[in-house]
Amino acid sequence: MSSKTPSSEYSGSAVPTDATVSGWQVALTKLGVVVALPAFVMGAKVGGALGLKAALASMALGGIMLMIMGTLTGAVAAKSRLSTSLITQFAFGRLGGRLVNAILAVTLLGWFGVTAQIFAQGVRGIALDFQFAAWPMQIYAVIGGAMMIATTIFGFSALRRLSDITIPLLMIVLLVATYRGLQTTPLDQLLAISGETSDLGLGISAVAGGLAASICVFPDLCRFSRSTGDALLASGLTYGLGVPVVLGLSAVISLAAGSQDLITILTTLGLGIPALLLLVFKAWTTNAGNLYSASLGFSTIVPNVPRTMLVIAAGSVGILLAVLGITDALIPFLLLLSITIPPIAGIYVVDFFLIRSQHYDLDRLTEEPAISASAFGAWALGISVATITSHGMMSLSGMPAADSILASSALYLLFARYLSPLFGRTRATEK
Repeated sequence: MSSKTPSSEYSGSAVPTDATVSGWQVALTKLGVVVALPAFVMGAKVGGALGLKAALASMALGGIMLMIMGTLTGAVAAKSRLSTSLITQFAFGRLGGRLVNAILAVTLLGWFGVTAQIFAQGVRGIALDFQFAAWPMQIYAVIGGAMMIATTIFGFSALRRLSDITIPLLMIVLLVATYRGLQTTPLDQLLAISGETSDLGLGISAVAGGLAASICVFPDLCRFSRSTGDALLASGLTYGLGVPVVLGLSAVISLAAGSQDLITILTTLGLGIPALLLLVFKAWTTNAGNLYSASLGFSTIVPNVPRTMLVIAAGSVGILLAVLGITDALIPFLLLLSITIPPIAGIYVVDFFLIRSQHYDLDRLTEEPAISASAFGAWALGISVATITSHGMMSLSGMPAADSILASSALYLLFARYLSPLFGRTRATEK
């Protein structure tokens, strides 16, 4: 398969060695995407639901779970140098992989709409607080969405440069807010606050499930890693350290301020202008990342359409979601996907390491079956297991997201290796 030009972001080919970067750079870029406004809301809500002690423990354990999965999905990418949209075609089949990519892309557009709406509402709220001219929320959503689309068109390098700005800004604002919050309410008083429940599994599932889609599309950035070690470093810095720290700080300032509204919290603590900058840059970076991976997914469905057109079209749909104000309708749907999406990563990790002997040959992708019944059978049963455990009808790990990953991975290994005559034999298992 011929190599693509850099402007195509290698959507149909492996990333060449001279285009790779260090694990630090991948981590900064990924942190700029996953540490976002919805993540701050998640940290505040988990803190309010569990109390600070249990919340911090669940965030640390959830981060470890994400780091393990991120290390595995990142290793697949570092070794194959392929995007998520191509990796899934090997595991789920040429047409099946496109269906999976469409589901992931739609999920990312959902998060784009949620983030853009929160961004627009927050900017408008701060404008009102400071007696600036406040436009309707829809105008902020359109303007902000257009900036996010423009950034995404320039691809990975532009996204990395933007992350270099947003991550330090994020940490400065959160650290200052935490310091001022602790001056108002000492840490010992915060630790004494009890939550609505003491169920650690609930908090772990919220953390791991809420970032499940980011784990699945981690290869889109980790394929630029120079080595497997760089992918491991990127996962550790992002999910093992960055995510728990940011969620924990969000929980602290939320409990100290007695509010779960990030903008209200930061404004109350005297950080109005920095909060505005945080909103602009963090939502910008996050949604550029969401749109970047979504466009890569759609490129496998309509390969003849230029990536720029896909970015514009997908971004326009995300802006429309924000303008329509459907955050309340989207969030339950996205929470449902926290059970259905994690198995995708588990299946393609097993496929690459245990079924394919760590090798994907793009030149032979056309020889793969249209649909892998092994993968889809394992996916469906894994979702079923997680659904049953989430409703308390049986108990495995206590974390539905983990249940779905473990069940789907084990079943896929069984189907692909031992029951292929019943569930669809792949070219790799016939060797």
